[in-house]
Amino acid sequence: NHLSGLMVVKPIGSDTFRVVMITETGLKILDLELFPDAAPRVHYIMDAMNRKMLVKTLSGDIRLVLMNHAHHEQSRFLTDKKTGNDIYNYKFQGRRFYYFMKKNETLPYRAKQIRGITNQVNASFFGKIATGPDSIFISHQNIALTVHLFRIIEETSHVDE
Repeated sequence: NHLSGLMVVKPIGSDTFRVVMITETGLKILDLELFPDAAPRVHYIMDAMNRKMLVKTLSGDIRLVLMNHAHHEQSRFLTDKKTGNDIYNYKFQGRRFYYFMKKNETLPYRAKQIRGITNQVNASFFGKIATGPDSIFISHQNIALTVHLFRIIEETSHVDE
């Protein structure tokens, strides 16, 4: 199935987020609250999507992109031998998270989540460092699920007086 619409992310605290997904016509699909060290609190979910595994997968994808778990976990610093870029490794709830960053930059250009020995989720970030990511592409290796996120950019019009 294909869904398109808006995803609104509101920081509630330093590491807690409220995420709401709505369709283009205004129908609410999902309303979650994400905590760094606890299961997500579901405020609302559409009946057709009310599956425990789907909620767990989507909340995990959003956490990967928001680096929600990284505030409480100690990272291990690695260096990519091919490119010389920095890699930050976090372990959280039996999963390993890798964030790939270019030298002297603060935002990742790629992230991946591994459970056991298999690569489960890949996220690629596109955009400029100064403005943050313009788009994010999330793909799963073991299920047929991809998520494309695009930032809405408001253009301000200048009116001549």
